[in-house]
Amino acid sequence: MNANVVKVLKEQLWHVATYGEDPNVVPVGFKDVTEDGKLVMGVVLMETTLKNIAANGKVAISACDGATAEGYQVKGTAEYVTEGPVVDMFKKIAEDLKISYPHFRRCFAQYTQVSIHEFLLQKRYALAVSLLKNGTESVKEIMDRCGFHTSSDFSRFIKARSGTTPSELRKQPQFTEF
Repeated sequence: MNANVVKVLKEQLWHVATYGEDPNVVPVGFKDVTEDGKLVMGVVLMETTLKNIAANGKVAISACDGATAEGYQVKGTAEYVTEGPVVDMFKKIAEDLKISYPHFRRCFAQYTQVSIHEFLLQKRYALAVSLLKNGTESVKEIMDRCGFHTSSDFSRFIKARSGTTPSELRKQPQFTEF
């Protein structure tokens, strides 16, 4: 794997897309690229993602460096594991840091100025807006990709952050910087 791709994948948040009966996209912060180029994820919180990986193993991982706009998408297969070298590696990191999960959450919030939960919501919102503005998918397809189970949840989420509905947001003009 190209060194630039590995660098971005190691340093940036991933958005992992899976498909099945309910396609979705979720942000993943606990991840790594092994020396042999294997992509590993430590914690996946959405049940839909786990079901899709179990069903067919196909994933697309996107990562982008916001400062340089360098981004990559890697497509392939994934396996969800609960034991073995990958899980051991993440346990060792936590052990080496000698911190509890609540302490980790406080450190994260202190460093980023937002909670882990809010950080993930911001990433989810950015993905939804990007797909609404630049994509050709229906609002329903975007809702599914962003991990929402009902259109009312998706609409409420978008409206709370943008002041408008997903359909209205899609219609708003885009501005290009010169």
